[in-house]
Amino acid sequence: MDPGLRKTVNFQSDDPSVVWPFLDAGTPEHDALEALAGEALRSDSAQLRALVMLGVRVAREALLRDDYDASVRAGDFDDSHRWSQATTARRRARTEP
Repeated sequence: MDPGLRKTVNFQSDDPSVVWPFLDAGTPEHDALEALAGEALRSDSAQLRALVMLGVRVAREALLRDDYDASVRAGDFDDSHRWSQATTARRRARTEP
């Protein structure tokens, strides 16, 4: 792993009670995380990465929804598959690392 990609996370005092259930194998939260990640998560690092990546996915979906809503308000929404693909491609191009 490139050392430049490793990051440290400082949790707020009440964050552990929210995060830790996702790190404990056998909990419903951990099982749901593995199902959403689509793979077995065998380390804290893998589990935390999965939580971050799922957060990224949720944020991108919110951005796409905001673009859609803005287009509808602006009157430039045509409800075609081609328009949908173009809007999604533009948003992904802006949010991809």
